This record gives sequence, structure tokens and C-alpha cells, in this order.
Amino acid sequence: QTVMLALKGVPAFYFHSLTATPNDHDGVEATGRARSINRRKWNIEDLENELHGSGDTARVFSELRRRIKIRTRHTAFHPDAHQRVVELDNGLFGFARVSADSSEIIACVSNVSNTPKTLELNNHFPELDIPEPLTDLLSGARTLGADKTIPLAPYQTVWLTQG
Repeated sequence: QTVMLALKGVPAFYFHSLTATPNDHDGVEATGRARSINRRKWNIEDLENELHGSGDTARVFSELRRRIKIRTRHTAFHPDAHQRVVELDNGLFGFARVSADSSEIIACVSNVSNTPKTLELNNHFPELDIPEPLTDLLSGARTLGADKTIPLAPYQTVWLTQG
């Protein structure tokens, strides 16, 4: 979902992605159709309890809302802002988003593997080859120094920008 949120265009969410709904094995058994695995019908009271609880549904929904808010605060994430896909090492997927006036650049990089990876940022995102620190909008972590090497845990995503 985080990769999709950063891509050019208007993001759309499947409802069950927002709520971290587990597979509905009872639904499959009841209908005899495999498609029922992800067609759970929520009772509004159950959903409200889950969203305000401390389980996966509340945690995932809250985190997705936080990431959507980050997206809306940055002009580089405007649906029509420029996007440049970057060829990275095996297991990494990345692209740059650039605001219409080029005042904001965000490097979006995801480790799509189950092993730690290292990104040599300056080799792939020359527009962020600056002496100032970069900030990961998702974690708040700052990267210092002109030679920026970013460690990425398995399945980690970073949205890096100036400041």
C-alpha cells in the first residue's frame, strides 16, 4: 500500500486493505466460492470496535491514514507531479516524484525482498546529491553527509526528501 500511495495518480484502496481483514475461510465454506476469501461483510459495530481497538485493524488503518496525510502535505505527491522510475539493484524498487515547480523532490525506495539491502542514493537520485541532510518522511530518520548510503530492512520503504 505504501508503494501505491507514492505512485503518480490518485491512490485507491480496496476496503479490506484498509482494515487488514484476514481471509474469510468461513465465507468460502459457506458459499463454496474461492472469491469469498476476501469478501467479508462487516457488521458496523464490529468494525467500529476493531478500528478503535488495539489489534491489526486499528494499527493498519491508523498507519495508512498517517501515510495519506504525509502524501497530502507534499506537492511532489500531487497526482500529476512528475515521476521518474529508477533502475536499482535487485530487490529494490524506486522512483522519484518531483513537484510541478521542481521545488520538492522525493525519492521513494522500497526493499521488496526478504533480505537487508543498501541503497547508494547519490548513484541513483542525482537530484538529491546535496550536502544537506535528507529526511525519511515515513520514519522521521535523517541521513547526514553528502555520500548518502541508506540501509533498508526487508520490506522497508523510505520516502526521502530535503530537510
